[in-house]
Amino acid sequence: MLGLWDSGLGGLTVAGAIAARMPQLSFLYRADHAHAPYGARTQKDIFELTKHELNVMFSAGCNLVIFACNTASVAALRDIQQTWLQKNWPGRNVLGVVVPVVEALNDALPDRAVLPAAPRVQIFATDHTVRSQVFITEVYKRAPGLRVMQTACPELVPAIERGAGADELRALVHQYTAVAQQNCPAPDYVILGCTHYALIKNLFTEAMPGVPILDQPHTLAEKLESYLARHPEYSMDYSGQHIFTTTGDIAAVNRTAAKYFTQLNLKGKFTASPIAAAA
Repeated sequence: MLGLWDSGLGGLTVAGAIAARMPQLSFLYRADHAHAPYGARTQKDIFELTKHELNVMFSAGCNLVIFACNTASVAALRDIQQTWLQKNWPGRNVLGVVVPVVEALNDALPDRAVLPAAPRVQIFATDHTVRSQVFITEVYKRAPGLRVMQTACPELVPAIERGAGADELRALVHQYTAVAQQNCPAPDYVILGCTHYALIKNLFTEAMPGVPILDQPHTLAEKLESYLARHPEYSMDYSGQHIFTTTGDIAAVNRTAAKYFTQLNLKGKFTASPIAAAA
């Protein structure tokens, strides 16, 4: 079975995009609300927490897990892929969310030979992701010479997780886009470098009209479909079962998640995971 993991609700955007593109693909979605947000934690803490979460998901029968969380993708993915998996869970794999959207940006770029100037890319992300410079690194690998600016949005994820109203979220988005436009008045592309932000993509579109905005869920779903076709060794369940679990307060999580389930055309409720972590 496919596993989708996030520290909170942002990964529901990935779940919704995958369900829309591959409706029969079963998945287990797990959110570590008990330890969220991850953005303020140390890299060591994030690595230890994600190892624990992967133990739970692999024990539950997942053989491929997507980190639907940029912070974990930045802080832990490489070490998990290069060392921990082979030692502890050979035959399993973990994928991140950064590279697919960067590849989508590269595909969207026009022929730069005919452009008067290098395209400008504005990235909105969490503090941890911005500090890591991972988006800048990955963009420059594929398109050196682009002008890439980043803006950290530290209050957005907590506001989304507590179910903030549209007016509060709009004010925060306009605050962060105003800062971004001081550094980059007219970007050619925007990347939403956090899966939570896709839940309020309309507010970014409102604040930056006419600018193409790339979000991670839809590009990841497209790449995943191709990846599964190329890797039949990760046998998937196509019975259309969607399971949602959280380590947090189930009632509180479900109250906030309800509107996002409706927005993303997902069905289900969060429950506590019945599976103990592997030793």
